[in-house]
Amino acid sequence: MAIENVDNLTITTQINGRDVDRWSTADLQRSAAELLSALSEFATLTPGDVILLGTPQARVALKPGDHVRVLADGFPRAGKPDYR
Repeated sequence: MAIENVDNLTITTQINGRDVDRWSTADLQRSAAELLSALSEFATLTPGDVILLGTPQARVALKPGDHVRVLADGFPRAGKPDYR
C-alpha cells in the first residue's frame, strides 16, 4: 500500500476503544520527510518499523491496563483489540 502524501494524514489516538485525540501531520513543525531524514542519520530502519511523528494535541491520562491505539488514515489496522 502506498500513501501519496504523508504530510496530510489524520492521526487518531484511542484509549480503550474511545477516540481521545485527532490531529493532522500537516500541523507538524517539520515535515515527515525532514523528520525521517533526521532519524535516519543515527538509526537504521527496516521494513515494518513504525515511526511516531508527533504527540497528541490533547493531554490524556493513562492508567495501568489501558489499551492505546494510534491510527493513521490510509494505514491498515492491525488485529482486533480486546478491551476487557
